[in-house]
Amino acid sequence: MPLMNKLAPTPEQRREEWVRLAVPGGFLYFLENYVKIEDQARGTIPFELWPCHQRAAEALAKEKLIVVLKARQTGLSSVIALEALYYALHRPYDRTLFVSRNEKLAALLISYCQIAVAGLRDTSQLVSESQSKLVFANGSEIVSLPANPATGRGYPASRVYLDEAAFLMYAELIMQGIAPTLSNGGQMTVLSTPKGQHNLFARLWMGVEGGDWSRHRVHWSDCPRYTPEWAERTRAEMTRQAFAEEFDLDFAASGDAVFDLD
Repeated sequence: MPLMNKLAPTPEQRREEWVRLAVPGGFLYFLENYVKIEDQARGTIPFELWPCHQRAAEALAKEKLIVVLKARQTGLSSVIALEALYYALHRPYDRTLFVSRNEKLAALLISYCQIAVAGLRDTSQLVSESQSKLVFANGSEIVSLPANPATGRGYPASRVYLDEAAFLMYAELIMQGIAPTLSNGGQMTVLSTPKGQHNLFARLWMGVEGGDWSRHRVHWSDCPRYTPEWAERTRAEMTRQAFAEEFDLDFAASGDAVFDLD
């Protein structure tokens, strides 16, 4: 019986539940049984675990260096925020650092975690919160910051996420600043839609630099909310360049001006 159920669990049920959460695959169990999110049309709803989310979660559970090339609005930013929350709740002194391209998006990742915490039966584990930081009773914390030349430098993170990395200013300096986290066994996940070939995200994806990364694609067609009819309609409404960048995972078209000749 998931602990977000409003009926108080017995001590035995509580022990069994924490075992389910702790074993390999515990994050997927957490997503399916505990997490609620805000949907613009439906309000607060249980998290819908799509196959692309499951594949991403499985990669996050076993890889140290992960790069994800993704279409827009596929729920992957929510998945990384919820993974950070899962580890914060279940690993004492775990420290997560999110880096986003601006303060608004950095605060949005924190809000995903706050909404999920509010849906839990026991919310007392969260002892301090702001738009940029969550602190938990077990000593864990989640920090979410906008990109600047010093972001992450000196912060002892267990895991680092660079969200929409192709659009980050100072990406190379940020990577340099957090390199000690990786050398000490930390995990890094870099995810983005493409923005041409002349940025750090593109070079990591193409294997030009950065070491041994596990690479994963999430195309618009992997997302249940998108259909071929939606794609046909949206292509007609957008420029080729915009659709290539936002949904088709096309590095070449996303970085060059493309004009219709008709």
